[in-house]
Amino acid sequence: TTQTLFEQQQAYALPWRQSSLRDRKTQLHRFREAILAQRETIRQAVMADLGKPAAEADLSEVCLLYTSD
Repeated sequence: TTQTLFEQQQAYALPWRQSSLRDRKTQLHRFREAILAQRETIRQAVMADLGKPAAEADLSEVCLLYTSD
C-alpha cells in the first residue's frame, strides 16, 4: 500500500542521510545501472501506457541517465 511504502521510506531516510557521499554515489550508480539494464522493458511500458514512440520513450524516461554521473 501507499502507507507501507511511505513508512519504508521514512525508516530509510535517516540511514541514507547518515551515509557517506561515497556510499550514496555507489548506491545511485547501482540504481542507474539497474534502470539501464531494464531499458527495453521501460521503453515498452512507456509505449504501451502513454502511446509514445520508442525514441520519445527513450528520451523522456531513460536517456538522461546516460549523461548523469
